[in-house]
Amino acid sequence: MMGVCLHPKYGGWFALRSVLVFKTLKYPLLPRISPIDVLNGDESLVVDVLKRFNDCWEDNSYRNVIPVAETYSS
Repeated sequence: MMGVCLHPKYGGWFALRSVLVFKTLKYPLLPRISPIDVLNGDESLVVDVLKRFNDCWEDNSYRNVIPVAETYSS
C-alpha cells in the first residue's frame, strides 16, 4: 500500500510513492516537529483513506475523508 498525506485545512494532499532513508546522514540541529494527527487516531479512518487512495485513486475521494475548511482544487 502507498501512503497519503492529509492536510488539516485542505484534506488529501499528496502521495508518498517512495521514500528514501539515509541511515548515515544526520543533522542534529534539525528541529523535530511531531505531525498533526488529523484522523485523531481513528483506525477505521486510516483504513478508509488508504483503501480510497490505493483502490479508488481515480475519483480522488481520499481527499474528502475529513471535513475541510476549503479545497485547493475542484
